[in-house]
Parts: sequence; structure tokens; C-alpha cells
Amino acid sequence: MAKQSKSTDEQSLLDKFESLKDKLEEFRRSRDKAQGAYDRLLEDLEEKFDCETVDAGYELLETLQAESEELQNKAQEAWDRFQKKWGDKLDGI
Repeated sequence: MAKQSKSTDEQSLLDKFESLKDKLEEFRRSRDKAQGAYDRLLEDLEEKFDCETVDAGYELLETLQAESEELQNKAQEAWDRFQKKWGDKLDGI
């Protein structure tokens, strides 16, 4: 019986090893897939926005957001001036 028990223990250990090996392979495939997606995104970032790194992309994003906010403020100021100058006259039309 001790021999059969050892064989069962060995089989259990082999099963655990195979399961771990399968999980490791799945992890490697997922990692490779994620790395490929990351690489494609970096290529797009460089091609479309001339940014070679994610940090450069974030810096550009901050700059563009600040410029957008400034343009929105200028547009609002222009609209307010227009309304102040012409609002009464346009209400009567």
C-alpha cells in the first residue's frame, strides 16, 4: 500500500505541476498580448502626436488641455462682449 500511496502522491504532485505550468503559460500569453498592445499604442502615440514615451504623451495632454481651457475662456469672453453690445438690439428682432 505504501507504494500505491506514493504513486498517488507523485501523481497528485505531477497534476499540480502541470496545472501550475498551464497557468504560467497562460500568464505568459497574456503578458505577451498586453506587451504587444502597449507597443502598438506607443507607435500610435509617436506617429500621431510625435511623443516617444507615455510621459511625453501626458505632458502633451496637459498642454493641450490648458490650451483648450484658454480658448474656451476667450470664446466665452467674446460671447459676453457680444451679448453686452448687441444683446438688447437682438432681443427685439
